[in-house]
Amino acid sequence: MHEGHQPETGPADGDPIAGWVRFLYGFFPMHPGALADLLSARQHPMMFDHQRARLILSRMRLMAMLFAILTPLWIPMDALVFPGSIWRPLALGRIVASVGLTVLAMRSRHATRLKQAHGALALLFLIPAALYLFARASGARAPESLRCGHGQRLRIPALHDHGRP
Repeated sequence: MHEGHQPETGPADGDPIAGWVRFLYGFFPMHPGALADLLSARQHPMMFDHQRARLILSRMRLMAMLFAILTPLWIPMDALVFPGSIWRPLALGRIVASVGLTVLAMRSRHATRLKQAHGALALLFLIPAALYLFARASGARAPESLRCGHGQRLRIPALHDHGRP
């Protein structure tokens, strides 16, 4: 082997992506350009990016609307389990999250750019996460018999009292 000569199938020092493409090409019977398209979206045509954004946004809107409908439906369970000082703020948090998810679904109807799709997808994860953090903070004020997690059991009075006073 000559000094400075690199093997045909190994990573290159100058361009790591091209080197890895050559390396992986030894394992896959496809044109190196096709493999590069699988590893990076930089060379994709703009039309393909618009189609991918539309696909991501359509799935995101479906999930956002599903969560927007199901999130407030949990309020009656909260009212059964928690005292009013806990379930009322939690209900407000659920309603705010539901409105946020609905607004997210409606505002992303006409988006066509991939950046917009990625932003909407991030919000789809952040809104329920914010509700979870709010619920955890609200649950910190709950009596110990009602708190969940870290080895503590959820005690639901309606299920555990069996009609006893």
